[in-house]
Amino acid sequence: AAVRKIMASNAERTAKWAAERAAEAAASDWVGTVGERMSFELTVQHVIEFETQFGWTFINICKDADRNVVIYKGSSAWQKGSTVTCQAKIKEHGEREGVKQTIIQRPTKVEAK
Repeated sequence: AAVRKIMASNAERTAKWAAERAAEAAASDWVGTVGERMSFELTVQHVIEFETQFGWTFINICKDADRNVVIYKGSSAWQKGSTVTCQAKIKEHGEREGVKQTIIQRPTKVEAK
C-alpha cells in the first residue's frame, strides 16, 4: 500500500509538471526580429557552464517581464536570480521542447542588479 501511494504521488507530480510545461509553452513567444539589436531586461533562471577547447562557456537561461525565454551563450556567466539589463543582437529564434526561445549574442552595456 505504501509503494502504491508513492507511485500515485509520483504520477500526480509528473502530470502537474507536464501541465505547467504545456502552459509555459503556450504562453511563450519570440522577442524582436532576427538581426536587430534591442534592449533587454532579463531575470536569470539558470546558468549552465562547461569547458571547451577554447575555455569555459556559459549558457544563461533568462526570462523577460512577459515570461518569454531568452538565451545567451558566451564567455560571461550571469548570477542566477539576478536581473540583467543589456543591449544585444537577436541571433535566432528557436524552439526547445515546445517552448519558443530567443537566442541573443554579443550583449553590451550589461548591468546586473
